[in-house]
Amino acid sequence: METDERLIEKTIDLIKEAHRGQVDKGGQPYYRHPLRVMVRLGAEATAAEKIAALLHDVVEDTGLELEGLRETGYSEEVIEIVRLVSEREPLSRPDLPAAHRGPGQPVQRLCNESEAGRRGR
Repeated sequence: METDERLIEKTIDLIKEAHRGQVDKGGQPYYRHPLRVMVRLGAEATAAEKIAALLHDVVEDTGLELEGLRETGYSEEVIEIVRLVSEREPLSRPDLPAAHRGPGQPVQRLCNESEAGRRGR
């Protein structure tokens, strides 16, 4: 079984490939945005939440779908978090499951960071 750290490293490789050629408004490689979102979640975030932070824009901005993440071997927990913050399946923030709702919850913060990043693109 892979360690969380190794899975995060593999996910970073995946987002670099998926976002190849994409740049942010400042002209920087786009994959840096999800890296920043992951870091902003902080040390208290679980591995699944960190991985979902890395993957949230892959589903939104590339051809990779949730089913592709499943086929790649990501856990249902990661896929559900990505789904919750994905633009392709809009979800009002009050509809977040109770376990993920509230200003201190990493998934709520991921939603907020993702939205802030979209506004800043």
